[in-house]
Amino acid sequence: MSINKPLEEINSTVSENGQLLVEALLIDIALIDFSTKNYRKIFKAEYIEELADSIKQHGLIHALTVRKVNDRYELVIGECRLRAAKLTELTKLPVVVRDLTDEQANEIRLAENLKRADPHPLEESHLIAEMQGDGKSVEEVALRIGKSKAYVYGRIKLAGLIAVIQEIFISDKLTIQEAFSIAALSAESQEEFFNDCCKDWKKKDFRITNLNYALNRYRYDLKKAPFDTKDKTLKPAIGACTHCPFNSATLKSLFPEFAKEAICSNKGCYKDKCLTHTANSIRKTIAEQQPDALLLHTVLSDETELVLQSLPETDSLPRVDRHEVTILQAPEMPDKDDFLDSWNTEEGEDPEFDEEGYNQSLQEYESDLEAFKETLIKDTTKKGLAIVNGEWKIILFSTEQKPAQNTSTTVTAKEVQAAIKSGTATPELLVSEIARITTREARAKELDGEKIQLQVHEQFLNKQAADERGQKPTAADLVCARLVIYQALDYSVRHAVNNALFADTDISNPEELYNALANLPEEQYAFLIRMAVAGKSESKYPTNITAYALIKMAMASGLDVAGIEQVQEEKAIERQEKMELRIKELDKRIQRLKVME
Repeated sequence: MSINKPLEEINSTVSENGQLLVEALLIDIALIDFSTKNYRKIFKAEYIEELADSIKQHGLIHALTVRKVNDRYELVIGECRLRAAKLTELTKLPVVVRDLTDEQANEIRLAENLKRADPHPLEESHLIAEMQGDGKSVEEVALRIGKSKAYVYGRIKLAGLIAVIQEIFISDKLTIQEAFSIAALSAESQEEFFNDCCKDWKKKDFRITNLNYALNRYRYDLKKAPFDTKDKTLKPAIGACTHCPFNSATLKSLFPEFAKEAICSNKGCYKDKCLTHTANSIRKTIAEQQPDALLLHTVLSDETELVLQSLPETDSLPRVDRHEVTILQAPEMPDKDDFLDSWNTEEGEDPEFDEEGYNQSLQEYESDLEAFKETLIKDTTKKGLAIVNGEWKIILFSTEQKPAQNTSTTVTAKEVQAAIKSGTATPELLVSEIARITTREARAKELDGEKIQLQVHEQFLNKQAADERGQKPTAADLVCARLVIYQALDYSVRHAVNNALFADTDISNPEELYNALANLPEEQYAFLIRMAVAGKSESKYPTNITAYALIKMAMASGLDVAGIEQVQEEKAIERQEKMELRIKELDKRIQRLKVME
């Protein structure tokens, strides 16, 4: 059909009853509108330009199909031709006008798109999305387009690609399988993936290398999730992972490659659930265990720091570096199997059991367990809230000075026994074991001293409580009285006393300090007492017993307390006289003012 054919020469078709069915016209190109319901959404610029060149040379060979909508025309078939024609100088186009309902127009568009050879997968994806939007089920769509349900599900999957990834796919820089893999991600993760990996996609040689490795940063194995994937409350708006569309195990037809693995492809949701789970776990642990501190050993991630700052419960907990304290762990009971010497056993014989070694190890365990239990009741033993294998848990630690590590005794009895059992023990390992045993014995002697001290302390208190009459002070009692006075010294006063009385004494040595206190001459003992009382801040204020005692002590020592009091009394009398004169003057002023009234 020539585009220059006169309007009156274009035919019309009329039904038997005279109703107009088809009308052929030449109409102004500006009166034709694209339909928003066209299933086809992808138009390659190169193809449109080639078609425009053909139209310039030969005209529009096939008329467009349109329908009348008010005073304009809506395109039904021929969007590529219309797009190309708009690139030419044509002002009028041949069209076939059909009287169609919305449903009929959609059916015609669908039939036309289905007849096209090798449509782009994204075009099929949009077509199926439109059909689903019209209420058709997957089964109905599959039947309508003559494809399997798996095929339809795959195209539905592609509809999840964000616009910029669709553009890359349309430009043939992604294979369909690569597009499927990216489409499994949430829109948020696709945006992040694009920013990380695809910013240069318009370059001619652009290709994504090792795509699966790159996408693994946005996939999470739900079987290893720290939270309960069935919990609906972690993110109420989304609910449990078990019915989430981003869980590959939920929609097996969409994600068959991950169906058995339960892979989450919604990074933002997964992270949010992890953070909520962490916050809930910390809050619950604090409420139930009442920890004394946050016990940290590494620089916290931004996410963890954000969680801690969001919880008022952590505000009052000090942060303690776990490298600066001693972590307390219950000893591990020895296993008899570790003491079966299979290395030196002939084939067919039962391995010999090292009973002596086992009993020795068991004895060490019982000793360690007793020491551990004693440690638990110390004031220096605290509960720390710490990250253990990715979970927040309570672990015990001691605030006592951490002992210096001996690198020669880093082996454990279990490691040595295992090496002996397997025949892999080395001289160096056994030397380390000797050093470990020696260190343990030294510590055992320290514990012996502690046990003796605890028993003496307990029995001594019980004896004093039972002795109602009491006893006369012994020489040791008098020395301890001096010790109590010495320990009562404030820091600055103690420094002065140490310089005056104990300059040649190692005060860190209990025995040496005790002997120095016992041998103090009476004059130096008096000096110690006076410094202790005078060093108390309350001794400066007259209403306190300490101040009263200081006055008595000063008078007894020969200080002219009466003279000090006399000088202050004279000042008080002078001040009293001045006050009385001032009051008289004010009284006179009062009388004059009353007369004036």
